[in-house]
Order: sequence, then C-alpha cells, then structure tokens
Amino acid sequence: MRKIFFLSICYFAALICGSYTAAQNRKADSLLLLLKTDKEDTNKVNHLNKIGTEEAFTALYDEAIAHAEQALKLSEKLNFGEGKAEALNLLGLIIMSRGDYVEAVKYYQRSLVEAKKVKSISLEINASCNLAIVYYNQGNFPQSLTCLLS
Repeated sequence: MRKIFFLSICYFAALICGSYTAAQNRKADSLLLLLKTDKEDTNKVNHLNKIGTEEAFTALYDEAIAHAEQALKLSEKLNFGEGKAEALNLLGLIIMSRGDYVEAVKYYQRSLVEAKKVKSISLEINASCNLAIVYYNQGNFPQSLTCLLS
C-alpha cells in the first residue's frame, strides 16, 4: 500500500513538473514569435532578455547565452542601460549555474555598475544579491554579507 501511495505521489509530481516546463516553453515560444517582428529597439532588448531568462530556467544554457549576448550587444548599440544591466545579470546567472563563479562575479559586477549608472534600485539589488550568492557559494561569507548590506 505504501509503495502504491509513494508511486502515486511521484507520478503527480512528475506531471506537475512537466506542466511547468511545458508552460515555460510556451512562454519562450511566444516571445520568440514576437522577436521576429521586433524592430531594433528597446522592446527587442527586453524580449531577448526575457527569452534568455526562460531558457536559463529550463537549463537551455547555450540558447540563453546567445539571447543574452544579443540583448547586451543591442542595448550597447542603443545606449539602453537598463537592458544592458539586465543582460549582464542574466549572463552572470547562466555562468554561475554552470559553476564558473569567478566569471559570474565579473558579469554581476558589470551589471551592478550599469544599474548604478541608470539609477535602477531594483537592478542594483538584483546584482548585489546575486553577487552575495556567488560569494556565499565560494565560502566567502564576509564578502557575501558586504554585498547584502551595501
């Protein structure tokens, strides 16, 4: 009886996870459709960053990096600081997910600098918290705390 109950729980958990992943894929697919009609403007940067985020959360890291790099390049061309900070933060997230903490720190620091330039508190907080997570994962607790308190 316990075995049947356990297997039932596992089955429903797999269904829920599969539904979540399918929903994520549909969202990324609809954003990709928008991307085809986007002009070279800030909307395209935002869509590229959103697609990259969706791909990162479904472990499509190579695709996520490609979209984040496109967003970074276009945001630099347009002088769109918020988009640049977002793309740098996304690249840091992907690199951190792959375990390259040293490189992730570089992206998060660049994101933080850009966020301060455009005076975006939410982007500053995001970059600072992500830096704190990297330092925490490296065992550098004082630096992690410094990032959280700054």
